[in-house]
Amino acid sequence: MKIKFTPLAILLFSAGCSAVQANALPADVEAFQNNAEDCQHFAGEWDSSWSKSEQEQIEASVDKYCGAARKQQKQLQKKYPGDKQVQEITAEYNL
Repeated sequence: MKIKFTPLAILLFSAGCSAVQANALPADVEAFQNNAEDCQHFAGEWDSSWSKSEQEQIEASVDKYCGAARKQQKQLQKKYPGDKQVQEITAEYNL
């Protein structure tokens, strides 16, 4: 099977790639989002019926991810005060 690339297809593909690059977040903001999401995930996993070992694993994960996300949240809000997108992202999470 032979694939043909028309000028329109190439233009649409190029425009899509540019849009993705234009909306890309800084790496530190993406790292914050990942930690904040993991924080919320593990915080929601708590179950008092689990064994002490399982509870300790969840507590350790909550401490790790929530602690990192809280620290990053404050840093990002100071680092990007005029960036509306970053401010909205950091405000989404009540850590």
